[in-house]
Amino acid sequence: MVNESDPARTGEALRKANAALREALGRMDTAWAGSDRDHFFASSLEAAMWIAALNDFLRHGDDTTYEQRRDADPGGRIVRGLVWVRNNGVHGLIDVHEVKGGMTLPLRFPMRFEHASWKHRCDVDGAKDQGNNEGPYDTYVAGNVVQNTLREAQDFLWMRAVEVSPEGTDLRF
Repeated sequence: MVNESDPARTGEALRKANAALREALGRMDTAWAGSDRDHFFASSLEAAMWIAALNDFLRHGDDTTYEQRRDADPGGRIVRGLVWVRNNGVHGLIDVHEVKGGMTLPLRFPMRFEHASWKHRCDVDGAKDQGNNEGPYDTYVAGNVVQNTLREAQDFLWMRAVEVSPEGTDLRF
């Protein structure tokens, strides 16, 4: 949990989780470049898992303003939608993304004329209802490019999720 009385412990925990997230995103990019759809599936869901874990860590901490910042920030709203991805993709082993034709921005090399996007909920067989995560998924995640949404959520968690403490200790990881 985020503990204002022990910012070093909080910072260390957040740094470790972000390192795991960066590793998952790196494996995802490698799998995509190599057209390895099974590893892309696994690493993109692993990234969503770490994003959801960071969200849970921050939600249950001492910082009572985290959820307000998250819900007011476009990247934070993506985080909430990715909780839906984690819950259905990881817990249900459901394929929540699909590969479509067409280029996307930003361009990635080697260039491919297809991209992976998150499926719309109506196209996800076996998905469980999740009340408060469905709206953010539908609005901010569904139909968008997998890599872009994961990186936007990472940017939020890296840059804007944790405020500077009153003592001036930067808790950002």
